[in-house]
Amino acid sequence: DTCFKLHGVPEWYKDLNEQKKKGSVNRAFASTETQSTLNRFNSQGDYLVFDLLEALKTIQSNKMQRDLVQVHFAQDMEIAAWHKRLGHPSPLVLTHISELNIAEYNKSYICPVCPLAKQSRKSFPSYVHHAAHPFDLIHIDIWGPYKQPSLSECHYVLTIIDDHSR
Repeated sequence: DTCFKLHGVPEWYKDLNEQKKKGSVNRAFASTETQSTLNRFNSQGDYLVFDLLEALKTIQSNKMQRDLVQVHFAQDMEIAAWHKRLGHPSPLVLTHISELNIAEYNKSYICPVCPLAKQSRKSFPSYVHHAAHPFDLIHIDIWGPYKQPSLSECHYVLTIIDDHSR
């Protein structure tokens, strides 16, 4: 947005925002100089390249545009690296860390790990069978080593539960 305030909003960006509002399936970016499609995103976020050579020629011909692309690419890579290093915090958290010097978070960057980490699994099915006699079925769990020993200098905890009496 700061760049757009300095240089104006390009037509392709206005079109992109209109398509987002309409919920369009495909989004395309066109070169303002050649009016050819540079790249396209489908609804799943897959990046499809069209006429990459034309895109590179356009960027190479305009030094300011080339420098801008390099700066944004470097910033996006740095933000992605910090996002991973700090344990995948939210974009809002990253913008509040003043040492990182991140004024804005690129909302188009989607971390492939974050959605997977938020998934939940189905709970185990309820166990309705109970042992008919003591010690027919026992549940055992061991935990440790724990850094702080108990009063009896133990570092492990052993739990034994009889299914009949629980």
